[in-house]
Amino acid sequence: MCCNKACSICFLVIVNIIVLVVNVAIIAVLIWAEAKWDFSYYMDKVGFKQSQIIYYVIYGVIGGIAVVAALGLVACCCSKKILMTIYAILVIIFLIVLIVVTIAWLSIFIYVLVKLHDQMIDQFKDYEGETGLNSPSIFYNVVWVGLKTCGVDGPGDFKKFQVTTSVIKGFTNNPYPLTCCDDLFEHIDVDEIKNQMSQQDWDGLINDQKKFFSTCKKNPNDDGSYPILKKFITILFVAVLLFLLVLVLFLTLLVCAACSVIKQGPKQDKWSDKYNGGGGGK
Repeated sequence: MCCNKACSICFLVIVNIIVLVVNVAIIAVLIWAEAKWDFSYYMDKVGFKQSQIIYYVIYGVIGGIAVVAALGLVACCCSKKILMTIYAILVIIFLIVLIVVTIAWLSIFIYVLVKLHDQMIDQFKDYEGETGLNSPSIFYNVVWVGLKTCGVDGPGDFKKFQVTTSVIKGFTNNPYPLTCCDDLFEHIDVDEIKNQMSQQDWDGLINDQKKFFSTCKKNPNDDGSYPILKKFITILFVAVLLFLLVLVLFLTLLVCAACSVIKQGPKQDKWSDKYNGGGGGK
């Protein structure tokens, strides 16, 4: 850290610009990712209720830090010690909040990974086939088609846990539901599954794709949904955790720089217009 005021202000300007731009970009990416993949939907369906609250907290913290970064730029440009003091206090507050959020995020991450398999098995036991209307049925049908998986650990889970397989006419003797068929996503959109296809919808699809469904019984997706979902969740949690840790580091440096600028300002007239002028006052 530079020991003179000019260097500290320059550092504040550069880092605040970086923090502001990066935070706004991260919020945009998180909103886009949530809209595209709807992570909270899958978390809720697998048994982790109110998971969307986590995203709201992250949005709030990151958005708040972006606002504080903008205030820091204003404080540097306006040459007002009162603004720099307010900025420093806000950065310290957000640093404390961010540390708490980071610890909470790590705790949630560990909890989700520990509970995920058991939660998925519990939900899997309530599966009611391709036309099932309960949450486990919708969740697993979407996951099996979208992620090209079957069962929790694999197709053998249907026999292992005595779970309903196919309820579609002509396929009720299949060892797994039609949503487990390999490459089914090439013939149907995941949103159609999410919107709960009826028996008539399936009959129409099967009639149009007779050749594909005639080989479905011998070609299930080999991978279970648990390892794939665990991988996606791990990537998401680790990416956010690393970002939070980097923010903690940046905010710590900003606190040091802001305090350095305040300390080197005029001592008697602390709100002086000459605060950021040469010298620093007496």
